[in-house]
Amino acid sequence: MYLDALTAYDYLLRQRHMPSERIVLFGRSLGGPVAGEVAVKRAAAGLILEGTFPAIQSMADHHYLGLPAHWFVNVEFNLADKVAKLTMPVLVMHGEQDSIVPVSLGRQVFDAAREPKRWYGVAGAEHNDVPYVGGAAYYQAFVEFIREVVPGKW
Repeated sequence: MYLDALTAYDYLLRQRHMPSERIVLFGRSLGGPVAGEVAVKRAAAGLILEGTFPAIQSMADHHYLGLPAHWFVNVEFNLADKVAKLTMPVLVMHGEQDSIVPVSLGRQVFDAAREPKRWYGVAGAEHNDVPYVGGAAYYQAFVEFIREVVPGKW
């Protein structure tokens, strides 16, 4: 997954001639740690994370009473460590009623990130309906963040 994401990023730069300062990375759920990996290894204007978790072990702790995640996967998906290294702006969005990735885990990602960072919780949203429940305000927050971090005309 990491390699695929890095390859897609490199395609934008080399084949589509997209400057890195116009790229905003986005990762949702399991894609959060993947987007975080790209953010650590490549330049970008910003990073948006939605409904994601600090590390795979935190998910095992929540759903499987702390069963060692490394017994099942050989990747840590340690997003908290990644965002702690970043200097680019980060927007963390999360459904406040998320039963798959509890909002407390999203808050841990937010807390691990350096400034500049922004939290956007969506009241009443579960894991898979954040944009729908959030509606126009959700999209407004998304677009405002992009406009702030990407220079130039829109």
